[in-house]
Amino acid sequence: MHMKLLTNIITRLTESPRAAGLEVFSGPGGYVFHLVVLQKKGGKVIIETKQENIPGTDALKKQIRPGMPVYLALTGRGLVHKKVSAAASDDARTLLPKVLPNAAPGDFYMQRVNGLNGQAFVSIVRRQTLDPLLEELKPVCDIVSCSLGALPVAGIAALFEKNEYQFEIEASGQKLVFSNGELGDLQAPETGTNENHKISGEDLPAVLLTAFAAGFGHFSGAGIAADVDSLLRGSEEYRQKRLFKAGAGTVLVFILVVLLGNYFAFQHYWDKKAKLETQLALSGGELQRYQALEKNLSEKQQFLESSGLLLASKTSYYADQLAADLPATITFTRLNIAPKQHLNTTDSIAFRPGIVFAEGLCRQSVELNNWIRLLKEKTWIKNVSLQSYNQAKGEERGEFSLQIDIN
Repeated sequence: MHMKLLTNIITRLTESPRAAGLEVFSGPGGYVFHLVVLQKKGGKVIIETKQENIPGTDALKKQIRPGMPVYLALTGRGLVHKKVSAAASDDARTLLPKVLPNAAPGDFYMQRVNGLNGQAFVSIVRRQTLDPLLEELKPVCDIVSCSLGALPVAGIAALFEKNEYQFEIEASGQKLVFSNGELGDLQAPETGTNENHKISGEDLPAVLLTAFAAGFGHFSGAGIAADVDSLLRGSEEYRQKRLFKAGAGTVLVFILVVLLGNYFAFQHYWDKKAKLETQLALSGGELQRYQALEKNLSEKQQFLESSGLLLASKTSYYADQLAADLPATITFTRLNIAPKQHLNTTDSIAFRPGIVFAEGLCRQSVELNNWIRLLKEKTWIKNVSLQSYNQAKGEERGEFSLQIDIN
């Protein structure tokens, strides 16, 4: 399946949508050219141009597009046609003596067209006749195949609008007799005819019939051709050249599509970038204010964390507990819970959580010591240290200072 698909793709790339059938009639006055250019459009092969009796190669060159494949049909003088018995395995060495005894195969080009009942129509032409013609036409057009006589008409028998079981077609000085759509005989016409032939609904003069049939073989794949070795090589070279051009064109189109895609993508994101830059410029002041507020918030949060103000506060609890067990003989004059640290003027404000400074008056130091021992027994107090005690002479109460460390 994949090979068939690949073959179809290659065929599409190498097959030209146009082809020309060129009949070269060899007469007493030289060569006369009849040309039919065919085009495949919408699955149908149509006649694009047709021209009969073209006087020479200069005029012929103007009628043929460069690079278009040309299927040559040589008719007229210099050809020999004969109906012979032939097996499927017969080749030039066995068929040529049946047409021209004692002929050397290297001196002739041969063409074979199978007929009815094991018969074949063999046509020959001398190399020295055909080779100069091919050389003369080489600068004019790209010849990919050469047939001999009106035999290419046998390949389009199904196109004739004939209802008879047996019918005759005259073309290029020969009469082809068909039986049930197959070539049954090849005869010399009794009288020349210029009647038109109706092919696929289109009228075609008899003088252009052979050229049409030769060119139609390009599209049908059932063309008739002589074994001209130089044209076999030329046909393959033409096919490779078409494949190369088509492949190169496909690659160039692909690259162009990629480049266009990249361009449009770049243009899209470039416009988006410009829009965002404009929005950024318009909102630059807000962004700076936001950054300043964020910095200020971070500094305040850092200050609160370092100062301990974010810790759970039990100030009222500590004050209540200390006052609950306070003896009547002891009075607080100052209670400082989480006092402020003593800092330099350049330092930030900070506090000492877990510390309580208590100052007061006491009548007897013994009562103060008893109260300190009571405080040390409490679970939420880590330590109590007496910072100072001073009782002036003649005074009833002394002044004290305590530091209480809280768990």
